[in-house]
Amino acid sequence: MSKKNKIITVEQAKEALEKVASTANYKINPVQLRSFVGVLIENKQLKYVENQLSLFVEKATSVFFSTALALEIARIFEKYSHRDKAKKIAYKMLEMENSSYQKDTFIFLLNIARKTDNYAEIDELLQKNPQLKKINVFSALYEMVFYYAYKNDLDKVEELILNMLKSFKDNQAVLQTAKALAFKFGLSSKLEEFFSAAKKENVEFEGESDNIKSIQSDTYNTLLSENEKASNAIALVDLTNGISHEYGQPVTNIRFNIQYHLKKFEQSGNFLDKKIVEQCLLNVLKQTERISELNKRLSPATSTQGHITEFDFRELLKEVIKQEEIRLLAANIELKHANSSVLLFFDKTQMRQILSNLITNSIDSIVEKQSGNREFVGKIEISTEKDKKFKKQINIVCMDNGIGISETIRTRIFNPFYTTKPPDKGQGLGLYIIKNILLKYGGTIRLDAKYKAGAKFIVQIPKISASEK
Repeated sequence: MSKKNKIITVEQAKEALEKVASTANYKINPVQLRSFVGVLIENKQLKYVENQLSLFVEKATSVFFSTALALEIARIFEKYSHRDKAKKIAYKMLEMENSSYQKDTFIFLLNIARKTDNYAEIDELLQKNPQLKKINVFSALYEMVFYYAYKNDLDKVEELILNMLKSFKDNQAVLQTAKALAFKFGLSSKLEEFFSAAKKENVEFEGESDNIKSIQSDTYNTLLSENEKASNAIALVDLTNGISHEYGQPVTNIRFNIQYHLKKFEQSGNFLDKKIVEQCLLNVLKQTERISELNKRLSPATSTQGHITEFDFRELLKEVIKQEEIRLLAANIELKHANSSVLLFFDKTQMRQILSNLITNSIDSIVEKQSGNREFVGKIEISTEKDKKFKKQINIVCMDNGIGISETIRTRIFNPFYTTKPPDKGQGLGLYIIKNILLKYGGTIRLDAKYKAGAKFIVQIPKISASEK
């Protein structure tokens, strides 16, 4: 068995730790020390560890404070709620002018300040040594974001996030962390173009890879909950504002229409021509129909009820295509679909709504790309496939050769009432409705970002047949 994998007993760990402490062995590998300490703490020997390390530090010479071992012991103290001892070691380390660990020590102190929400000592450090602000490693940039956010200097926060993107532009973990930070500090929309321009590759940087991955994980674990709540709140505000706007327009039209004709009625000596009355009533009827249509559109997004049945997806798809046949012919669009039967266990009416919205969006996208060019042949293809990763799921794939969806708006296309179409061409509810229908049944919808010939949406259905309920 190799030394690396050798299992040591509690007594062996104690003996090893006592030897380090008694011989002032500053050259011991911090990983070795961590392994001894780990064994002891797992066996409820924390107090013993604290006493031995405290004794070691008290006897240590100045040479000790220029070593990686010193920082490791500080980290052990900090981890087990002895921050005063940890900081005492760290400040002594910063006093060592020729130490190669000043940068890591400063980042360590920043981390403690963030956890305790107290940057007073950091202010003092930066006044004495302003050069510390210029440390350009990912860990430092990350911690300094929180420092300047604490000081309410969002311009500096923005600058640091941009510096992350510039210095580590090809690293996916950095991009995701920077996005999470921008979201947390309300800079998402301001920095959107920079995120869109950033490359999305997985590149590791020597000496930084572990730090970047660790920080990314930490950021997502701490921000995920609040991001989700904030996203839901934003979506709710958008939905409320959108509903208010959509209902407000026909209601306003009805009010003005009635006010106008009441005024006309008074001016005409309490007499109105039959045609004028008919025009008024038809206008009111048109606006109430608009409200009714909006109710129908919103119903799948807000209803929690459904009627689950088993049905042939191919036959349902044929019915939906038949309804859109005239529009497809008028726009010179070919629609292909799989011929094989696929049994779905789902709400048939709401699956019809999903397919109808997907096809409508594809038609609109193709028509926009045509821009009057009838020579351009539009193509839509709808297929089904077993999910490669989750065997009990099925994917419905809808792709077209329309204008596609630019990177700058991809994060918003599932928001309620978000649309790039003119006001009279769409309400921006299609994808939002699909997403909400699927959420009720544990399904998802996503845009395939790698598809460049138009737009490609993948709808994931959690169960294939009634036997798998």
